[in-house]
Amino acid sequence: MFKARRYPEGIREPLAFGLLSGGFGDMLAFFWPVLLFSLGFVPFDDSVFGPLDRILIVTLMVGIPLAVVLNMFFYSGILHLMLLIVRGGGGGYQATFRVVAYSQAALVWNIIPFMGAWIATVWKLVIQIIGLHEIHHISYARVMMAFLLPILIFFVLIAMALVPLLMLLF
Repeated sequence: MFKARRYPEGIREPLAFGLLSGGFGDMLAFFWPVLLFSLGFVPFDDSVFGPLDRILIVTLMVGIPLAVVLNMFFYSGILHLMLLIVRGGGGGYQATFRVVAYSQAALVWNIIPFMGAWIATVWKLVIQIIGLHEIHHISYARVMMAFLLPILIFFVLIAMALVPLLMLLF
């Protein structure tokens, strides 16, 4: 999908695709718990859903698409920054955004009860790794480093916060 193609400038088409497929996929993620809850099979207590009424449905219908769009822009920005750090974002932010937007299609796996979200997450990651490799013309190792870098930074920050605390205890 991403290989040996010339991509037009702009993010309108990927944004529309990501919004439609990501919004639909995220709404599917809410389908099974709400269905089970409404049928009396309560996998969660009332604090998770509370009273299911029209306001909640309308809020989800507005909130999910907004969250999908904001997530795509924010996630693409962080991912592209990580690619630049590992010297791999040569295709530009739009290319990274395109991969992230098209990977939203994996969220249709949310139609499968209970396991769909796990399958969607793994497949979305696979699409992004392959897509970034192809669209930026970088090695899989650099793509993987870009994905693992935020985790490494997180653990370094945790260690930096814990060292002074441990020094106080000992």
